[in-house]
Amino acid sequence: MRIFLLFISIILFAGCAGLPPGKAPSGPIVSSKLAKKEYSWIGAKNYMLTSLSMFCLQNFPEGAGLNVDFKNLNKKIKSNSLDVLCAVRNSVPIHVAKVSDAAYRVNSEINKKNIWSMRLTDLKTNKVVWLERVKIKGE
Repeated sequence: MRIFLLFISIILFAGCAGLPPGKAPSGPIVSSKLAKKEYSWIGAKNYMLTSLSMFCLQNFPEGAGLNVDFKNLNKKIKSNSLDVLCAVRNSVPIHVAKVSDAAYRVNSEINKKNIWSMRLTDLKTNKVVWLERVKIKGE
């Protein structure tokens, strides 16, 4: 027991000894806003994948049926959107379903300002439950 207390006191002392002298800084140390920047297609897919995966893991731990609505998209945006969904399916138990069996609809689009957006809409309430936008670097 003495060895344990000695060990704990050494750890506490070492932790406190590593602090710089003086007063603690006032205000936030890290900015709470993310810097808005442009992404390459690979970076944008990674951003969308991470965001959608985290949302689905938190909200659909048991899985969910998604109706995929990627019609009227050009080949590049459709391919990238499908890549994101397929990658999410590797870690979250979501599946593609018919409209009658789906709980959510996933849409994707890109506007004239090169901003790619993806969203999940609850089909019961018709409310958007997840939305991400990413600016793509000009090609």
